[in-house]
Amino acid sequence: MDLELILSFSMARFGREVALTYLDSFEEAFDLLASFPEAGSVFRRGKPEIRSYPCRNHRIFYSIDADVVWIVRILHMARNYDRVMRDWLKRSG
Repeated sequence: MDLELILSFSMARFGREVALTYLDSFEEAFDLLASFPEAGSVFRRGKPEIRSYPCRNHRIFYSIDADVVWIVRILHMARNYDRVMRDWLKRSG
């Protein structure tokens, strides 16, 4: 869902070509995280542990389950992502 919002905002604001190039940077980050899941820093310890990884103007929040990386949120760095993630973690249990 976050990627869809990022794409639609970017297309409206910057145009299709720029938006798709920006989206490609997320694909590269996802590939890197799949190969090196501990590349991001620990955002929250516990179950599940949440890690974060910067990608251009956004931060990717994810968890690792065995050999699977689960992307949980992608937030713009200008947002108060500490608060957004705390709220998200409360809602998601």
